[in-house]
Amino acid sequence: MDAGNPLRDIETLHYHSAHNPRYIQELHKALVQTGIVAPQKVERWLLVKDDVKQTETYQHCLVFVNHRIPLPQADKDGTLKILTGERPFVVTMPTGKMKTGLLFSDKETATLTTITLSIRMGELGQHVVRSAMNSFATFHFNQLHLVFSKLTSVTEFICSDDYLNRVSVKVIGKEQALEGYTQQDKLYIAKSVLSQIEPLMIARCKSFEGSKEFKPMPLSKAISERKLLTFSIKPDNSDKEFGTPMNESVHPHLRINLGEKAWYVQNDCFGTYEEKALIKFIEGRMPVLQEKYEPQSIFLVRNEQDICIYSFKEGRRFEPDFLLFLKRKGEGERYDNIQFFIEPKGEHLKLTDKWKQDFLLEIEEMADIRFCMQSESFSVLGLPFYSEKEENLFADEFDRWCK
Repeated sequence: MDAGNPLRDIETLHYHSAHNPRYIQELHKALVQTGIVAPQKVERWLLVKDDVKQTETYQHCLVFVNHRIPLPQADKDGTLKILTGERPFVVTMPTGKMKTGLLFSDKETATLTTITLSIRMGELGQHVVRSAMNSFATFHFNQLHLVFSKLTSVTEFICSDDYLNRVSVKVIGKEQALEGYTQQDKLYIAKSVLSQIEPLMIARCKSFEGSKEFKPMPLSKAISERKLLTFSIKPDNSDKEFGTPMNESVHPHLRINLGEKAWYVQNDCFGTYEEKALIKFIEGRMPVLQEKYEPQSIFLVRNEQDICIYSFKEGRRFEPDFLLFLKRKGEGERYDNIQFFIEPKGEHLKLTDKWKQDFLLEIEEMADIRFCMQSESFSVLGLPFYSEKEENLFADEFDRWCK
């Protein structure tokens, strides 16, 4: 056909479609990536096994989680410094109120009429500062009290050394003492400082932390007994395990019929390669676990966004992929219950999700469990990320606790 014929492209498409299967695969991949064609989806049911639901362990098992709590108080040390630190606020007077000087010109050519004046916020005058505060809703008392719970009045916020009075300010302006500035100049300085403090206040109001106390809830209530999962199969098929039952894994060494494993709570795992590799790791440790712990009380739970915990520092939501429950006879008639949070992680995500591993490793020392029973004690622990590539590092920490 003539190369210039408008039907030439259709002829090319027809030819390659009939003689080059890879051409169709690449075309489909491109269409998915551009959003023209929706990616292939697979639906799987994740179910808590019926025989597991009948066990006494499952019916009475407790899962301990913390909660996200707001950080309304910025006055933990009794001052404004927790927001502002020790640094001074810099205010440059507007053009017309100053001449170019030492800070902006060569010393030899400068007119030397510009100076940096160091003052304290309180030197501007209480009425000036109050007038400036009235321009910001953030500095009305009801908003201030959300951040500074011990504050008793606006006057205290202006005049107390714990708050605005001793806030350091550097004014870049005319070569004169503060007394030479007009009230309008001082109001400009006060508003400029408050405008720099305001975003710190707003950010603090929106800040959270994860509670140190971990409270119990029944496992049977915490996880869904039936959940329909939808998996989008990537066109490049980079993770062939995603959405695939474990006993149908494309990697023979990962295959296992989880429906037959009493220690696995759900019917299957449809997750990534690393998630399935973790399950195989746990299976390999099962003889040791069953020797040291009550076999009928060993549960590995796949967490499909049902159970969440919050990082201690910033209150960031985290849904660990797995929870492992162990139980053994302790001293006297007491039983020790151990709960592990476990997160498999591919190498490409370890840096991005480092905060999650930091949080997991903090749980051992920082988690506070006040819940107690006469015959039961409880511990909550986090383990480092699991990856098959660095399995030995995970195994050392896992074995340290489990043995």
